[in-house]
Amino acid sequence: MNRKEKVNSISSGFFDSDLMTDEHDQIMIWLHENIASILEERSYELDWSEWEKPIPKGEGKYKTIVGYADLMVRTKSGELFIFEVKSKIKNVGEAIRQIKQYQFYAGHAVSKFIIVCPSDKFKAILESQKIGFVRCPIFDKKEPEQTGMFWGLG
Repeated sequence: MNRKEKVNSISSGFFDSDLMTDEHDQIMIWLHENIASILEERSYELDWSEWEKPIPKGEGKYKTIVGYADLMVRTKSGELFIFEVKSKIKNVGEAIRQIKQYQFYAGHAVSKFIIVCPSDKFKAILESQKIGFVRCPIFDKKEPEQTGMFWGLG
């Protein structure tokens, strides 16, 4: 993240230090490798996915980036999903604020915003705020089970 992007992030109310961790990369790779099956479990078929998709605001010379969707996914039925990866959620309010900001600027084009994290500690709170959740099992001590992944929000 360059200096200008960091300043924009901070001035928007958050700075995601998680982006610079190896754990974040590992979860991103896991998500990339498993996105088709995650969608299929929920009756969606993957069309395409894109890492670090900019979320803009403004027009012309006033256009700026408010954040980056860790993974944007389009299904064959045309729905867009934004997945936000967190290696850990230290502050659930900050995570909700980040997603709400993305919802505000990405608007109605996105069908669902989903947080992907190894810990499901805040799953119920996130789902109460209409934010989906997928638990990433890669840091589990035991073999991951398919039933360990969930989405919420029917």
